[in-house]
Amino acid sequence: MWLSEWPKRDGWTIDQWDSEWRKLNNFEEDGLSTWLRTHQLDKYEAALRDGLGATVVADLRELTTAEWEELGLKPLEAKRALRELAEG
Repeated sequence: MWLSEWPKRDGWTIDQWDSEWRKLNNFEEDGLSTWLRTHQLDKYEAALRDGLGATVVADLRELTTAEWEELGLKPLEAKRALRELAEG
């Protein structure tokens, strides 16, 4: 889709733009993608899916802090991810 074709939406947040883009481009998001995006870890999605074989959020609960860090997360990001997974 061309930028000129996008509907004008002044004042939208980035999440609103992202949601609109996904709808307009028929992008289906699964639970893993949603969880990663919600926790600002979506930049690691390819490594989790392709490198480690993760397909669902429950797969992430199996990862250790060291494995998260091997993906490129900073130590506090890794701890935060593990904490969020344990709580939710």
